[in-house]
Amino acid sequence: MRTLAATALLTLAGSGIPAADPPAWLLEGERLTYELSYLRLKSGTLTLEASQVPGEPTVRLASRAVSSPFVSRFARVDEQLESILDPRLGTVLWSRRQTLDDGEYREELVLFDPEQGTARRFKGGTERQALAAPPPVLDTLASIFWLRTLPLTAGSEFRLTVQSGGRVYPLVVSVGGATRLRTASGVQRVLPVVPRYREGGMLRQKGTLRLLVADDPWHTPLRITSELTFGSLTATLHSVERPWSPVVESTGSSERHGRESDGPQTR
Repeated sequence: MRTLAATALLTLAGSGIPAADPPAWLLEGERLTYELSYLRLKSGTLTLEASQVPGEPTVRLASRAVSSPFVSRFARVDEQLESILDPRLGTVLWSRRQTLDDGEYREELVLFDPEQGTARRFKGGTERQALAAPPPVLDTLASIFWLRTLPLTAGSEFRLTVQSGGRVYPLVVSVGGATRLRTASGVQRVLPVVPRYREGGMLRQKGTLRLLVADDPWHTPLRITSELTFGSLTATLHSVERPWSPVVESTGSSERHGRESDGPQTR
C-alpha cells in the first residue's frame, strides 16, 4: 500500500516547460478519488486535490493515501502530501509530507527558492543538506498535476526534473499511442504515459510505472499501475469532483484477471 502511494507519486516529476497560460481546471480546482489495490485486493484509497490559494496566483495541491480497514490490521498507512505551485513559472515553492510511522506522524518539509535555485530540506524539524534545484522544478505531488498541462500526444516525449528526498533527478516522460480502456461508464480513449529516470533513480530498480490518462483537455489519470517484482499495484479512478461539472462517480466493481471497472460514471 505504502509502496503504491510512493510509486504513484514519486515517479512523476517536475516539468521544464512553464505554462504561459495555466489551464482553467488547475485554477478552478478538482478532487479525484482513487481505489488502491494490490494483487487485485482492495487496499485503500488515494485522493488528489487542487485549489487556488485565495488572493494569490498560486495553487494548493494535496493528496492523501489511506489503507483500508483490512490492510490496517497488518500495516496502517496514512500519508499526506501538500504543495504550493506557481503555475506561472511551472515550479513548486513549498512542499510537505506527513507519514504515519510506528503510530506517530513524521514530517518532511522542503522550501524552494526560485531566485537562488535551491531547496532547503527539513526532516523531523532538523534541517538537512540543501539541494541545488534551479526552476522550473516540481516535487512529486505537483508533478502529477503539472504533467496533465503538457501537450500530451501519441509519440511525444518530455524531459523533466524531479526533487525527491535528498536528490534531484532527470526524468523522461514518453507518451504511447492512443488506446481504449473499458470503464464503468463505457469504453474511453486513453493515452499511456510512462516516466523513466535517465540516470538511476527508483524506476530502474523498482519496476515500471504506467499511467492511462484520458485523451481529452484534462488528461485525467484513469488508472496508474506499477509492475513490481511481486505483483502489480494499481490506483483506479473512482470519482471526480469539479466546481463546473456534476459529480462523476464509478459504480463498477473490480473484475478478475486485473480487468477493473475503473472509469467514472455520471449519476
